[in-house]
Amino acid sequence: MAEKKIWDKWAKENGKHIALTNKKNWTEEQFNERGAQDIQQYVVPFLQEAWCGQSKKTMVALDIGCGPGRLTRALHNIFGRVIGIDISSEMVTQAQMMNPTLEFHTAESVNIPFEEKHFDFVFSFLVFQHFSSKKYTMDTFKEVYRLLKPGGYALIQLRAIPGR
Repeated sequence: MAEKKIWDKWAKENGKHIALTNKKNWTEEQFNERGAQDIQQYVVPFLQEAWCGQSKKTMVALDIGCGPGRLTRALHNIFGRVIGIDISSEMVTQAQMMNPTLEFHTAESVNIPFEEKHFDFVFSFLVFQHFSSKKYTMDTFKEVYRLLKPGGYALIQLRAIPGR
């Protein structure tokens, strides 16, 4: 699996920079603070509208492509349980070291090892644009649908180039 090897290599070189490329030398505190800011900016307004102030402390969330876990950590402040997955075992190792009380798994987004209708919320931030094919992307969307509980939500953030 070529993608896994590439992400493992990049993670070993500088996992924080690969996950958040606008700075080379992140401290752990800066890295996690930026994750909290991104969740506040991109996720909290969506959740407030989607669940109209309903408590999410009993809900389960999934972070696809969690990298070193900065967004998984920030989501944990909102949801009762958050699970991060990444194709890179090296990224998962870094996430576990930085967030020892949280749950992380090495898994491909097309084959996530949880039963169907397990998650209230599925989130992915700037990951889908790295997928190798349209089929892989569509298979990931099918997997997200399989994992979502009825009434659950998915929020997929990606960078796109207009006209492509």
